[in-house]
Amino acid sequence: MGIHERPFAEGWIFCEFFFILSGYFTFAYFSQITSISMDDMAKRAIKHTIRKYKAFFPYVVLSQTFAYLLTSYDNHITKTTLINFLFDITLLRGTFVEQPNTLYVFWFLLALFTAYLPFCIMCQCKSKYVVYIGCFISVLLYYGYFGYKEFPCVQYLPACIRAFIGLSLGVLVYSFSKTIEQQSFSSAQRLALTVFEIIILAMVVVCLYFNRFNIRLFLLFFVMGLSVTLSKQSYTYKIRGKIFTHLGKISRLLFCFHTCVAIFISRFFFSLDNTVKLLIYFMLTIAASEIINICFTKFKKLI
Repeated sequence: MGIHERPFAEGWIFCEFFFILSGYFTFAYFSQITSISMDDMAKRAIKHTIRKYKAFFPYVVLSQTFAYLLTSYDNHITKTTLINFLFDITLLRGTFVEQPNTLYVFWFLLALFTAYLPFCIMCQCKSKYVVYIGCFISVLLYYGYFGYKEFPCVQYLPACIRAFIGLSLGVLVYSFSKTIEQQSFSSAQRLALTVFEIIILAMVVVCLYFNRFNIRLFLLFFVMGLSVTLSKQSYTYKIRGKIFTHLGKISRLLFCFHTCVAIFISRFFFSLDNTVKLLIYFMLTIAASEIINICFTKFKKLI
């Protein structure tokens, strides 16, 4: 949006949060399945990856179309533009070029789907403890021994490794949340867990707002808070569950269209105050996602 010194300037860290949640729910899905052979494991992994890709594809096409119209409305659309558009909607351009695609944040989708296939196979390992240990060592090496603090966004291999590590963090969250869930807590202890959860997650949001950024600390806070959240031991579970369920339904839309909204604001409302632009940005992104979700839901019922 043309805003550099602004709240949430380091908001790209939410990609990591998305990886973690994807890893959590994927591992939870495969933990219910007992595979017999490597062929079965590979087939399930391929089918699950394709299903995820298909779920994103219509939103990617629509958001890319809007983005190209917004950036090309005052220019001639050339053959090169159309070719780039085809590569962009299939997620095949953004991570391979020095200048990313129009919606450059889509770099992580291709990285996610590339890392997703071996991750799905790993999740079907008979010994869950082997998976836990493997994920823990991978995360420890990535953030500890190799000391990654920042990520190159448009390099394909580092992006794939980053996605795999994020998914692995999701497995650890699953392990921690299940361990907490199996414990027997008194009312006072559950209240303490609830307060701890709210404080930890609030710290993540506040630090992001003021751009007090440390990726290791952020991820540690998020993993701890999310583990309590998903353990069902917190008193906020029922209320939060309804909110999270609805946000989950529009999460793909929020991701796919938030950059379109940013492009729209930068083209037509650039002179506004930064605070006003941020307010418009959040409200318009949510509104657009809600409207498109309703349209897609009605369309699916018709067919």
